[in-house]
Amino acid sequence: MQGRVVKIINDFYYVQGNEKNATIECKLKGNLIKDNNFPLVGDVVLVELTGEGQGMISDLSSRENRLVKPAVANVDQVIVVTSVKNPKPNLQLVDRLLVWAYFEGLQGMVCINKRELDYQKAQELAEIYKTSEINTTLISVKENDLDHLPKFFENKTSVLAGQSGVGKSSILNTLNPDLNLEVNPVSRKAGTGKHTTRHCQLLKAGGGFLVDTPGFNKKKLPEIVPEQLELAFPEIKKHSSDCKFNDCSHRKEPDCQVKKLVGTDIPTTRYEHFVKFFEELVDMERSF
Repeated sequence: MQGRVVKIINDFYYVQGNEKNATIECKLKGNLIKDNNFPLVGDVVLVELTGEGQGMISDLSSRENRLVKPAVANVDQVIVVTSVKNPKPNLQLVDRLLVWAYFEGLQGMVCINKRELDYQKAQELAEIYKTSEINTTLISVKENDLDHLPKFFENKTSVLAGQSGVGKSSILNTLNPDLNLEVNPVSRKAGTGKHTTRHCQLLKAGGGFLVDTPGFNKKKLPEIVPEQLELAFPEIKKHSSDCKFNDCSHRKEPDCQVKKLVGTDIPTTRYEHFVKFFEELVDMERSF
């Protein structure tokens, strides 16, 4: 039978087949171990059944893509989850994750949870990313207001990313109550959440698959040259050709059209993060 690896614990691979979504506990056949051909979560594999609910993985299908951290294969998009408050939204992390998604060749979108805590603030956050031409949606798990969310997941494999405590596990539980994932409250003292996901796993929800990853806060920028960064900022890239200098970095150069549009067509926070990331990349380049 053919199936997809949905979870890996130690040397056991849990494969979900098409038949009634049954999960088979599998080990690897010797040929895969010998060739160091180890499956990742998300891989499509061939399973030889050895008993009820048990099998051996004998082959892997070719991958569309492969991410290193999290270690997962065949992903379509990254959904960056943040919250209006509790915890305070970390927009720099949101933008780092969107940059990472772009250079991994994945579609990036933003999901803003807990909008019931401050509707005006929720709209302001959404406007930042809508102005930046990034697919954005507002939800409230507490009010069970996420009926429109499954359309973004349908027939896709999505990585759910973002700071702890923003409601990633709660979103999954609402989309698929059978999951019954552990949810921990945000610490009142620290204003941060605790990681409730303990291993990378592929979960069925919203008509597709979602990758739930433990503590996935990718803070390091991809290894690119600074001049490539604007490709991940469509609102900046769109106006860069109108700058006086072809190699304008949009920081200190005169007659920079991008700087002129900050606060109107280009959200201030996005521009500030662009400059910060650019300078980080310059420092990284110097250290090579």
